[in-house]
Amino acid sequence: MARARPGISIEVAGSDKVQHDLRAMAGRMADISPVTRAQFHWLELREERLFSRGKYVRTGALRASLTQDTAAGAIRVTEPGGLKFGTSVWYAPFQVVHPGPVTPKGGLRRKGHTSAVLKRLRPAERRNLAEDVGNWILKGHRPLL
Repeated sequence: MARARPGISIEVAGSDKVQHDLRAMAGRMADISPVTRAQFHWLELREERLFSRGKYVRTGALRASLTQDTAAGAIRVTEPGGLKFGTSVWYAPFQVVHPGPVTPKGGLRRKGHTSAVLKRLRPAERRNLAEDVGNWILKGHRPLL
């Protein structure tokens, strides 16, 4: 017959709350759509300001694809590492701030020139967007818009 050995029992105060909080964070990590919806909306408003000056609008297709999430050509994709925001309107890459010199065929050299639409995010803007995701995952705070 085996002898019973004395055991050690350890109880961690607050472990139920930690478990609850970690499960909630895992759920929010699996669905960051509340944050990306707000971020897409912010990006659309940012693009709308560009188009509000009347430039780069002939048919309105490019403008619509960058300012309305349901428009033809609108790209709004949430990925594990971030999000994709853009347009599939074919002539979007040709909208540049300062086109280059005239090519031998009479066109304007645009490759390598700054896009007039889809402005790059400044470092502070990128930090703010990343902070919104972190606040959502860790605390459940939805971004304000």
